[in-house]
Amino acid sequence: MIKNKHLNQFACIVAALLISSGASSAPPAKPDAVIHFSPLDLTDDGGAKVKQAVFTYQGQAYEVKLHGLGVGGAKGKGVKVTGEVYGLKNVTDLEDIYVTDLSQDTRGTVSSETLSLYSRRGVSIHLQTNNPQLSLAAGGDAVTVTLPQFDTSGPRSVR
Repeated sequence: MIKNKHLNQFACIVAALLISSGASSAPPAKPDAVIHFSPLDLTDDGGAKVKQAVFTYQGQAYEVKLHGLGVGGAKGKGVKVTGEVYGLKNVTDLEDIYVTDLSQDTRGTVSSETLSLYSRRGVSIHLQTNNPQLSLAAGGDAVTVTLPQFDTSGPRSVR
């Protein structure tokens, strides 16, 4: 009986923390960086994997590789996917594993053409398409972002 009481209290505390963190998770007004993906041509309803993008941070552009992100649900030519990035302290903070936000969007706009991703480093990426008939999706609810141009000699920007 005592174990159940403590377990229930623990569950209530965890639920309260999750709810309160969700209520304050709206991004600041100005993003720290932006991500632009090359326009996609979707020839069928099957969609496409979104594998690379250009990430612009503090006036520098960097190549970004993604694993686990897709767009689909309808045919479309010149489909654009863009994103705003929040919570960056330096460029390498972008490189991480991101999970989707499964709770309701606190800004009050929930639609299939948007997707929010969050990393353990406190970085969030808010993606959207230019086509409301499309859906953005994370494979297995996780997306891996890497910066392939970073090595031991330091950063190299994309031109």
